[in-house]
Amino acid sequence: MKKLLLLVTLVTVFCLSTIAQISFGPKVGLNLAKCSFNFKESSEEPDVKMRMAPLVGIAINFQFTDALALQSGLFFTGKGTAFDLEKMAPEDVDIDGYMRFSTSYLEIPVNVAYGIAIGESQIQIFVGPYLAYGIMGKQKWDFTVKYDGDSDTEKDDIKIKFKNKIDESDDEEDTMYLTALNFGLGFGLGFKTGPILINAGYELGLTNLTPKWGGEGDDDRDDYKITNGVINVSVSYFFGGK
Repeated sequence: MKKLLLLVTLVTVFCLSTIAQISFGPKVGLNLAKCSFNFKESSEEPDVKMRMAPLVGIAINFQFTDALALQSGLFFTGKGTAFDLEKMAPEDVDIDGYMRFSTSYLEIPVNVAYGIAIGESQIQIFVGPYLAYGIMGKQKWDFTVKYDGDSDTEKDDIKIKFKNKIDESDDEEDTMYLTALNFGLGFGLGFKTGPILINAGYELGLTNLTPKWGGEGDDDRDDYKITNGVINVSVSYFFGGK
């Protein structure tokens, strides 16, 4: 299966290279990531806010016509979420500090981009799917709870492991499990001038980050749906092409 997938990929790239002008180059950017929680018991859903994370990698552009292009690449991208402790705190309780989980993925997007000429530059509209694989992550918290004149400090971190299915053997202490494969849809706007492309977009995660349960008992992952959401801004510089 892996050999077949590699063969299909190579054939696809070869075919594209024969009918399109190819350019490639570095891409750097900033992600504003926030997860969505959709639990069966809505009272268990945490309040969340955005966290900043990096986006870096190699972008590739297949230019078919002056207006139409296929854009892809391989990127290291940070996702995750921060928890809004102030909203989560009961009345008459103050919380100072943070709680968040940060995740990092290797990601391949495949976007169709349509450009509208403005002089020698272009405004681009792009849309397409992405596939990402989780490679590392950590959940950390460091906050102080103040109530009735007393205070209590909580500080710790746990590691995040990526597995699509877990069972009874996955019971490591201080470990959180998330689905390894992440699929979604990206869309946004870009401005291209010369070899420089500036993009602003949004990635809507469609994969439930709660892993499947492969052990005894029922799989209740559908009761605990978590998905990624990322606003990103990036700059690419392309070599090659026209």
